[in-house]
Parts: sequence; structure tokens; C-alpha cells
Amino acid sequence: MDDITRLTASELLTLYRNRQIAPSDVVAALLARIGARDPVVRAWQHIDGDHALAQAAALIPGPDSPLYGVPIGFKDIVDTADLPTTYGSPIYASHRPVKDAVCVSLSRAAGGIVLGKTVTTEFAGRNPGKTAHPLDPARTPGGSSSGSAAAVADGQVFLAIGSQTAGSTIRPAAYCGVYALKPSHGAISFSGMKHLSPRLDAIGLMGRSIADLALFRAALLGVSPVPYVPVSGPLCVGLCRTPYWSRASADVQAAIEQAATRLAASGIEIRQVTYPDAFGDAEELCWEVINFEAARELAWEYAQREHSLSPWARAAIENGRGISLDRHANNLQRLATAEQAFDTLFATVDVLIAPAAGEEAPMGLADTGSPIFNLAFQIAGLPAVSLPFRSGSAGLPIGLQLIGSRYRDRQLLDIAATIEQRLVS
Repeated sequence: MDDITRLTASELLTLYRNRQIAPSDVVAALLARIGARDPVVRAWQHIDGDHALAQAAALIPGPDSPLYGVPIGFKDIVDTADLPTTYGSPIYASHRPVKDAVCVSLSRAAGGIVLGKTVTTEFAGRNPGKTAHPLDPARTPGGSSSGSAAAVADGQVFLAIGSQTAGSTIRPAAYCGVYALKPSHGAISFSGMKHLSPRLDAIGLMGRSIADLALFRAALLGVSPVPYVPVSGPLCVGLCRTPYWSRASADVQAAIEQAATRLAASGIEIRQVTYPDAFGDAEELCWEVINFEAARELAWEYAQREHSLSPWARAAIENGRGISLDRHANNLQRLATAEQAFDTLFATVDVLIAPAAGEEAPMGLADTGSPIFNLAFQIAGLPAVSLPFRSGSAGLPIGLQLIGSRYRDRQLLDIAATIEQRLVS
């Protein structure tokens, strides 16, 4: 048998159905991989191998267990009753929640195994964690879902939960070369996860195939998985370079253009689309909303443990405290206007294609990279997929970002699977 740590979750489930492997063997293989690679990648905040093996041994297969025996990593802003949850902050070094987050409860109910807690930036913000890129430890894996992306990419876990406030799922997935889904805002419960900005925070799903994302999404919605429905009719893809195109590297620009050319050659209509300007500067708007809400969400930490906050967190809170309620209300209205503008745009195209990140993973671990190509889609609450496509001049992954209309998440996955087939055929 090939290295089981490199399988997709869907392939692993086939082995289980055929009784070719046991969950305990899979967990043991992952723990061995983590033991060998953790000194380099440092993707995990907390691992309890004995507890993971005990979960595997206790599993009882059943027809209602779509994630039966699949080990999962959970970003360390996700509450777990049986493992510590530190939110990437020394303030919570000994914190033990009293109950699981909704995404953990639903994963367990679907037969998933909680392998451990993956590294997050502080409160899922911009202050980096300890994780390095699995292909080049001198580079960032992205943030804030750094540990989740790196662990999936390095064969340390099959599925992982991240989150996204600006670009914290799509960007690290692109840097590390894994598949990711950032659902429509509110489509999957965020309950039991530490908020930074409730208006923008969304859960993120990472895996090794589109099929894995669809399977994981179904489990987190508490519904039965549905087989793919290939898109057989005509498709129209909007090529959205965004106003920040000049900030993309030559490799990223070439990847997006190459993808559009291949899709057009396969019979998909490519339409050049104009980026809605209803909200003005998406970067400024996004950070104002985040900072205003972070100042409220982290009010206790600032009042009681300010000395334990990073300079980034203190600056964000203090900036947010300086934003008036009237200005925040105006910013929220701009977000609503942006949503309406994208609704109009999606009346003319089925999906948008744009850079998932502006470059290959940058050198250094002091910064997690820019989310500039994610911001507008995030503040409009749109679902997005990061699809690994090719490598850049540094030999590192470049991802395509596919963006769908709000609450058409399953349709986006079906289209993403179709686009992937066309790109590799």
C-alpha cells in the first residue's frame, strides 16, 4: 500500500469500506509523520497521541458516519472539551473549554477523529505563530490558519478546520498547495470559535481534493453527503483581475491568464468582468471593520491582560477604539452595498476566477503575506475555493481562487470540480 498519509480523505474512506485498514493504523501513521516532521513544520499547538488512538479504537462504523475514521485538525481558536484551546495567546495557555464548538461536535457525530489543535496566529489576527512552510521552512505558510494548511499539505492530517476574516483560509491554502473552501458568511456555524470580527469571521475547510471539501462541508452541515453533479451545460467564468492586479507577481498573473486560456479552449465562456467599486477601497474598509469589532471582542483581554497582547493586537484594538459608531455604521452600509453589487455581477457569470494570493509563499516568518486578493470577496460574504494549479519560479504552489454567489456553495464546488477537470485534461 502507498503511504497512507498522502491519501485524500475520500480515498481513505474507500479503504475503510473495503476493510483494508483500521482507524488505529491510520492515526498511528499520522502520529509517526508528525513526530518526524514537527521539529521543522511546527504545525501543531497540541497533540495527544494516546487520546487520538483511543478515539480510533472506540469507533463503531455505521451508515450515518460519513467521516468514519478520518483524523481532523482543528485550528486553535476552536473550542474542544478534551484538548486545550489557547487562541494563539499566552493569556489562554491553560484554557480548557467546557464544551466542543459546533464544528467539532458535528465532526465527531460524523465519525471524525479529533487528532489535535493546529497553530493559529494570535486570535486569528496578523501576529504570526510558529509554523513554517512545509516545502521551504524559511517561508511563511500564510495565516492565520497556518497550522491547518501546513499540516494538510505535509501529510500530517487529512482534513482541517481554519477560519477566515480577511484571507486566512484561501491564502494559506494557496501558499501550501491544498484545497480549501471558505463558505458563504454564516453558512456553517461559527459557534464555539473565538471571534475577531463577527461581521467578517467565517469558518474554513481544508483538504486534499474537491471531493474532500464536499464531504467535510456536508458533515459540518449535519446532512448526508451528495454525489457530485457534473456541470454538463454551458459555463460562464468571469475573469476578475481586481484593481490590485499590479500587486500580483508575474508568476501569479501568468497562472491566471493560462487558466483562462485553457478554460476557453475547453469550451467554457470567459468574460472579462469589472470589479465592483461600490465599497471604494476594500482594503481600508475591511481593516476598519475588523479593528472596530476586534476592539469589542478583545475588550476583556485589553483591560485585564494588555501586557500579554502582541503589538499588533494592541494596535488593532486601539485603532478600533478610535473609530466612531457612526463611521462603523456607515462601513456596514458599504458592505451591504458591496453585497448587492456582487449579486448583480453574478447575474451575468456563474463563477469568478481571481488570484488566491498575490505571490508564492513569501520569505520569512515575521509576516503571513497579504490578503489583498481575498478582501472584497470576503467582505461581500461570498463563498470561495482555493484550487491548486501550478508552481511558480520558486517551485512553490500557486492557487486559483474561484468565487461563487452567496449561498450557492455546493454549486461552487461542482463548478470547481468541473474547472479542475478541464484544466488538467
